[in-house]
Amino acid sequence: MTTTMISIKTKPEIKKKAMKYFEENLWISLSAWINIFLHHIAQGKKMDFSLSDENNNWIEANEPAEKVVDFLKKIK
Repeated sequence: MTTTMISIKTKPEIKKKAMKYFEENLWISLSAWINIFLHHIAQGKKMDFSLSDENNNWIEANEPAEKVVDFLKKIK
């Protein structure tokens, strides 16, 4: 199987926390999770997920984009 590399920029502490989360809670690597996500999207499938802040305020990711962006700005 041929593969290609994808580069993204993120803060080192975000990468470290994400790697730890996936390895401890889902028993997969961050790279594996990203591949699963990309494969699912490439097949034309939808992925639903929710976001929450430290106060357990939730927003569904299928909300209008402006609402999701506003929520993300608040928890940043």
